[in-house]
Amino acid sequence: MKWLIILMILSLLILTACNTNSSEVDTCASLSNAAKDNCYLEKTECSKIENQKVRDTCVVELAKIKKDLNVCNLIVSSGAKGNCQEQIAEINNNKTICANINDSYWKDSCYLNYAIKNNIEGSCMSINNIDDKGQCFKTIAFATNKSILCDHLQSPGREACLMTIAKATKDIQVCYKLKTTLEQDACKYKVAKLKEEIKLCNEIKIDTIRTECKENFK
Repeated sequence: MKWLIILMILSLLILTACNTNSSEVDTCASLSNAAKDNCYLEKTECSKIENQKVRDTCVVELAKIKKDLNVCNLIVSSGAKGNCQEQIAEINNNKTICANINDSYWKDSCYLNYAIKNNIEGSCMSINNIDDKGQCFKTIAFATNKSILCDHLQSPGREACLMTIAKATKDIQVCYKLKTTLEQDACKYKVAKLKEEIKLCNEIKIDTIRTECKENFK
């Protein structure tokens, strides 16, 4: 009789433990609608999510965790799938993924992030959006101080880019790439001040700016 009571107690303990573990495994089941989906989203249990948009978002996060491009194929929405592919390309630093993205926004974003991360200006040429392409060349120009990259920008962005690099490198030769004499001389003046070399003032063509440059050293 004593052993029977002990066995019953042990059975109850095991049953209780099983119920507890079951509850811990799926705490989201008791919720409903958006709350339930968001709960599964936090746990990245994507297959249990009913709302397609939330499920796609979940799959993106799951793909990032696994760093697996194939997971992105589970996504229905073209935009969400493109986002997923872009994220994996960025995580793995793999430009070849960009070419297979159908969504134009995420394809451009993929090439942009790759180009900037690796300072590879050639990848900027694969970007279709004009603004993103300009941002790509400008960012790499500033990061590498390559003044030639400024030529890919439209005015006045090109001039501002050249001026920034001339000051960063203290290279007066960059100033000669500016279009107008006034822009060139203003650039030379700034370089002369930065390098603290009065002789550079002599390269300024406009008299008033050249005089002001020399006066700066007195």
